[in-house]
Amino acid sequence: MPQATVTAESGPRNPRFPSSKFRAPKLMPGLVRRSRLLDQLDRGDQVRLALVVGPAGAGKTMLVADWLAARPQRPSAWLSCDAADVDPVRFVGAIIEAARYGYGQPSIGEDARQLIRLDGEVSADAVAALADDLDAPDGVRVLVIDDFHLAGAASADTLRWLVEYHPLSLQLVVASRTDPPLRVHRMRAHQDLVELRDADLAFSVDETRSLLAGFGVRLDEPDLSLVHRRSEGWVAGLQMAALSIQGSPDHASAAGRVQLHRHTVADYFLEEVLSHQPPEVAEFMLATSVLDELSVPACTALRGQGSAKMLEFLHATHMFVAIVDDEARTYRYHHLIKEVLQTELHARDPGLEKRMHEAAAQDLIEAGQTSAAARHLLAAGAQEAAFSLLNEGVVRDVLTNPAGAVRGRTRVPAAAGG
Repeated sequence: MPQATVTAESGPRNPRFPSSKFRAPKLMPGLVRRSRLLDQLDRGDQVRLALVVGPAGAGKTMLVADWLAARPQRPSAWLSCDAADVDPVRFVGAIIEAARYGYGQPSIGEDARQLIRLDGEVSADAVAALADDLDAPDGVRVLVIDDFHLAGAASADTLRWLVEYHPLSLQLVVASRTDPPLRVHRMRAHQDLVELRDADLAFSVDETRSLLAGFGVRLDEPDLSLVHRRSEGWVAGLQMAALSIQGSPDHASAAGRVQLHRHTVADYFLEEVLSHQPPEVAEFMLATSVLDELSVPACTALRGQGSAKMLEFLHATHMFVAIVDDEARTYRYHHLIKEVLQTELHARDPGLEKRMHEAAAQDLIEAGQTSAAARHLLAAGAQEAAFSLLNEGVVRDVLTNPAGAVRGRTRVPAAAGG
C-alpha cells in the first residue's frame, strides 16, 4: 500500500513528502524519561537555539520525542531530514510542510515560496518571510529539525538564517550527529544557546538501572557498574546488553559475561556509521584501531601527515572518539567501537593490520617505550623481535598480561553463552 503524502500547492518546484517525515517517532516501550535533560530542553524557549549533538545510537531522537510527548499542550512541528534535503529549496519546502502539518495552518510559508520562485533560489529574505509566518501571537510553539547532518552543508545557510530571524515565540530544536556550521561560539558567549552533547546524553548509572529494569533485568551494584562501564553510557550499547542479559536464565552470570551483543554492535556501527564515511576516514579509523591512545605523533607514524586534522575531524563529528588529554590532543576510541574496528581490520586486511602494529612498535621504540613496543610486535607475529627488546622482568609482565597484544590480532569471540 503506498505511503500517504503531504503535497504542497501546485507549482513546478514544490516537492512531495511522505507524512511520516513530519511525525515524531513513537516512543519505545520501557523508555527511560530523563528529567535532567528534559528540563534543559525546556530552557530552549528562552534562547535562540537548542542543539542536541551526539553519535549514532546516543538517543537524540527519542529524547526530543519524549520531551514533546511530556508537553502535549505545546504546539509542535517535527521535521526528519533525509539525504534529499541537501537541496536548499527542498529543505525550506520541508520546513514549510512540517509547520503546516504540525500547527494546522495551511497558509504558512506562502510568501517564502513566492520569493523562492522569483529568485530561483533560497534567499535570506525568503527565510525571513518564513520566520514571520512562524510567529505565534498566543504563546510558544516548537519546531524540531531532526537528523540535520543528512541535510548537509548545502542547507546550512537556510538553518543559519532561520536561527537568526526566528521569532521569540518559536522554540527551535536541532538534533544532529555533527555540529551544524552555525555561530555556536557567539550564541554560547551570549548565553543564547542550550546544548546537549555526548557527556550529557550518556546514561548515568541510575538511568542504566532504569533502562535494564524496563527489559526485566535487575542486577546488583557490582554487575550494574560493570555493564555501565563497558557501555560507557551509550544507549544503543545498553539496549543490546539488556537483550543479551534478558535472554539468559542467570542475569548476574550473563552480566559478567556479556560483551554487549558484540555482533549486533558491530553490525550497527559498520552499517549505520562506518559505511557512510568517506574512504579516507574509514581507512584511518581501521588502521589506527591498533593504538590504545590516538596521539598525533602515533597516528602520523601509521598514517602520515594530516593525522592531526583527521583526529580533530573524528572528535568534532562525534565518531566515538573521546578526549584523553585535551592539552596534548590525545584521544581514544570508545572501547566497544575499538574492538569492532580491530575485528573488521583483521577481517579485511590482515597484512595492513600487521604493518600498522609494526609501525606502532617502531614509533614506540624510538620513544623508548619498549614494553608497549613489544606488545605491538607480538601482535604482528614478530615474537623474536619482541623478546629481544625486553629484559626478563618485562617479559614476565607481557606474558602475564597479553590481552592488549592478542586482541589486536585475533577476531574476538562471542561471549560464552551470549
